[in-house]
Amino acid sequence: MAKTEKKQEVLPLADCFLQQSKRVPKTAVLPKRKAEQGAKLAVLFPGTGYSCERPLLYFARRVAEQNGCDVLPLSYTVSLGRDVKNLGKNVEQCLPQALAYTERVLGELLCRQTYSELLFFSKSFGTVVAGKLEQQLGRRVHQFFLTPLEPTILYLKAHPCYVSCGTADPWVPDAVRREFASAAGVRLGLFPGANHSLEIPGDAAASIRNLQLVAASYEEFLREKP
Repeated sequence: MAKTEKKQEVLPLADCFLQQSKRVPKTAVLPKRKAEQGAKLAVLFPGTGYSCERPLLYFARRVAEQNGCDVLPLSYTVSLGRDVKNLGKNVEQCLPQALAYTERVLGELLCRQTYSELLFFSKSFGTVVAGKLEQQLGRRVHQFFLTPLEPTILYLKAHPCYVSCGTADPWVPDAVRREFASAAGVRLGLFPGANHSLEIPGDAAASIRNLQLVAASYEEFLREKP
């Protein structure tokens, strides 16, 4: 007679902060080293067309690793479209899929290992995912929002955070940037003439300088206590 396999129990994400599961679920994405007491975890949230291998997130990973963090790069596949006018509606439609994936991967890891600090580096659509996930965790997270979209405003007003965006970004209009600037606790890095990748079209040297400035902000961000 065939044996019936017993399904493995996976704790709800928030519960993994309160106790260790006796049955350890597997995850396809693990940090570089085993977490120790007081260890920090940096989680990378990509945009819909901006992976964790692209410059802003690639160097976020490198700087985090140099500062002793474990790093968890995420990878979700959603199609946000290019209609800025319907951005809010499109984000609302795509968010559940990306959030479900992120909750599963991060939840499995947090059931295995304990971290004293969580740091989220997020790009574009990923800023909405990162903000919403912190809200669901019920735990303070240190947030670095890269070119955040308008729906992220709710989350960046929750507590002090870092924000970087360009003045020539079609996805972040002037009115939204003004809201970023007026929000209490927001450390805003504004890049004149930069697009949604914080690059200056036609000026490679200026684009590299922007990346250097962002990397310096990462260092500052990682030295602060959430």
